[in-house]
Amino acid sequence: MNPARLLIVLVSLFLISGRYLSGQQLENAIAVCNNITIKNNETEINIKELEIRGEGPDLKNPVLVKKKSGIPFSGRVFELYRNGQRRALGSLKNGKHQDSWLFWYDDGNKKCEATFNNGNRNGLWVYWHKNTQKKYIGNFKDGKMDGLWVYWHENGQKRFQGNFKDGKERGGHVRWHENGQKKAIENFKDGKLVGGSAKYWNSKGEPIDSRK
Repeated sequence: MNPARLLIVLVSLFLISGRYLSGQQLENAIAVCNNITIKNNETEINIKELEIRGEGPDLKNPVLVKKKSGIPFSGRVFELYRNGQRRALGSLKNGKHQDSWLFWYDDGNKKCEATFNNGNRNGLWVYWHKNTQKKYIGNFKDGKMDGLWVYWHENGQKRFQGNFKDGKERGGHVRWHENGQKKAIENFKDGKLVGGSAKYWNSKGEPIDSRK
């Protein structure tokens, strides 16, 4: 089974059973999918062996190709920092990002777990601050934010929670200050703020007239 699809199935099974995935359970599920991806791909090369090709000066519809042959690459690729730490590891299909990808900071801490389809962000994305606190978790669909997204401040306090559809804000969105005080409640329809629906507070919890 495609690793990205397997991850979706694993998460869905927990949701159907009425349970939520803990952070460790989520990491374990993604690790399983990554291991399957590694076993299914025999070739792994340094991304330095590839170059970007695209249409026109803006490199539209970019693909990664082998430098000598110019052939779009399919297989596992990795990227390293100057200190030797891995920066990225994932798969390409016909020169485009595909399935599960992992990214790290230069100190070795995990930065991002991502999924792609034909070069587009697609599926579950999890991002961490450099201090290892979770930064955000959410889904992409065909390159656009879709469904529930949650962000956190570096200190671990929740920063934002809201839904998206086709990359546009939808429904109620809530924001918080770093100290945990509520910052804003807003309601959106098709990406536009519904007039008169918003409420705002400063970091002391006092009502204010607008977002700052």
